[in-house]
Amino acid sequence: MKLQRVLMSFALMAILVSCTREKIIIQPEVTKTIKIGGLFSITSNLAALGQDSKTAMELAIEDINAVFSKNDQPIRLAGVIEDTQLDPTLATNLLKAQAGQGIRYFVGPSSSAEVDAVKSHADANNLLVISHYSTAGRLAIADDNIYRFCPSDMSEGPAIAALCKLDGIQAMVPLWRNDAGNQGLHDAVKTAFEANGGTFFSGYRYEPATSDFSAAVAQIRAQVDQAIAQKGAAKVAVYAASFDEIVTIFRTLAADTVLTGIKWYCGDGVALNETLRGDAVASAVAFQTQAESPNLSFDQSAAAIWEPLAARIKSKTGNDANPFSLAVYDAVWVLANTLNATDGSGVVWPDFKTEFARQANSYFGATGWTVLNAAGDRKAGNYDFWRIDASGGKTTWVKSAYYDGTNDQATRNLTAL
Repeated sequence: MKLQRVLMSFALMAILVSCTREKIIIQPEVTKTIKIGGLFSITSNLAALGQDSKTAMELAIEDINAVFSKNDQPIRLAGVIEDTQLDPTLATNLLKAQAGQGIRYFVGPSSSAEVDAVKSHADANNLLVISHYSTAGRLAIADDNIYRFCPSDMSEGPAIAALCKLDGIQAMVPLWRNDAGNQGLHDAVKTAFEANGGTFFSGYRYEPATSDFSAAVAQIRAQVDQAIAQKGAAKVAVYAASFDEIVTIFRTLAADTVLTGIKWYCGDGVALNETLRGDAVASAVAFQTQAESPNLSFDQSAAAIWEPLAARIKSKTGNDANPFSLAVYDAVWVLANTLNATDGSGVVWPDFKTEFARQANSYFGATGWTVLNAAGDRKAGNYDFWRIDASGGKTTWVKSAYYDGTNDQATRNLTAL
């Protein structure tokens, strides 16, 4: 009997040891929480996009941590999100401060001017920067530490030119903000428009701090008069590459029957801009001029992913989600997968960047396939065009055209016109 009790005790101990070992294997401890910096313009220019981007990053971290916990992976993410106010100097200071706290990975900043400003510090200090909105072609540099989950202006310029060709526009007067992104858009549109046989005027470039646009409006009006004399009003357009200041620009020219009587095209900084939609005078001008702006297209093959995500974002911000903000969600996931594949290594080195590119090139998310080109930018370049509709008693954004970058063709969405 005594021997039986001893044997039972040994058996019980074996079971406990076995259970303990099994528990350690199935539920390892969380060994590392990795902080990721988020740099978005939340209260200044592009505030709606910034708010959506902030929310997209928060939701991505929430979803990633839930999946990693369920799969017993030892890494967790934490976000440190700050407001750059679209200011390159502020963005640089915030990045440096976060890097000083040990943060090595950043989503944002948004504008090319901000990305340009942080680039040298990121490259010199092994910081990985993933922008979701920067498009300047001159920042398309291979082997640096800047990645962009959106196409560069080398895709957007041809999109504008293709729509102009479809509309029969033969002369264009540009008005653009003097920063890296909008200068790049101006240059890309000029190259593509002239390649299609169009006449591109010198236009007017204004400084980011400009608040009085009377001189700018006078300059483009004089050039528009020249273009109309040469081509006729139906074949003349203005191209505006700007951000929220498009509201002030439109308010400034609201009484000018010539400038409000011709077609306008705008850069992606105007597409789905809630500041413009919410201003009665400026939105009326946008409606009258049929001002159209390209925005990264929703990938319909990924609708099962982005539709519920867009609904979650809208429930928190009140804004219709922008594909550029959905790119934030995908960027965080690709970064998380890279960190998981490299055991949460805390530095950026060539092997880590190689793994990041590999993960991006095989990831299908809310914006579809996130394949990057040799410069680390989004390879695909398809765009939806948006315009203000004020015909039904309320002001809304409607999708008016589509550009397919694979065949350089623009088509009209006739049901929205």
